[in-house]
Amino acid sequence: MTPRPIRVLIAEDQAMIRSAFSALVDAQPDMHVVAAVADGEQAVRAAQGTDVALLDIRMPRRDGISAASEIRRTTACRCLMLTTFREETLVLGALDAGASGFLLKDSSPAVLLDAIRRIYRGEGYLDPAITTTVLKHVHRRATPRPLEGFTVRETEVLQLVCEGLSNRAIAEQLTIAETTVKTHVQSLLRKTGSPDRVNLVIWAAGQGLVGGQL
Repeated sequence: MTPRPIRVLIAEDQAMIRSAFSALVDAQPDMHVVAAVADGEQAVRAAQGTDVALLDIRMPRRDGISAASEIRRTTACRCLMLTTFREETLVLGALDAGASGFLLKDSSPAVLLDAIRRIYRGEGYLDPAITTTVLKHVHRRATPRPLEGFTVRETEVLQLVCEGLSNRAIAEQLTIAETTVKTHVQSLLRKTGSPDRVNLVIWAAGQGLVGGQL
């Protein structure tokens, strides 16, 4: 049986960008654009029954952060925030709203598609440029603590998750099965009380465990 394609919602107020994203996503055999809308209000209405929403931060009527918060509260759709801005408040606001990822609009098409697939699989995604901003913010209030209650392998996996590696890349680096990586990640999420990988990275930073301290 052929797997169901990833149902994608695109919310972007600039028509040309919206059309380009839609064409790119619809060209993928494992993806389908369910709706392409121009503002946050329309995004909230169209999110039901979708898997991943690409939400522009700056939109009329309702911004992407507010839309993400409502979508996460009322649907099972995961949100990937798209922006040309790098302001710290926008990044942190989007994460606080429950976004599963944050990507700059100048990223390559391949990176965008990879981010959609990773978010759909529940991995989450942070653009490397965004990760630096988030970790610097969390470090300002971080108090280093020992990494207690984790196995050696879990510690290795956590380090690689914080470096932004996918499950497949972690499996290749540690020479273990990808299913084993998934098991370790799920254990880390459970032990830290993190809902997803993005929040796991933030948790690690908050413990003072990122930046060579693991």
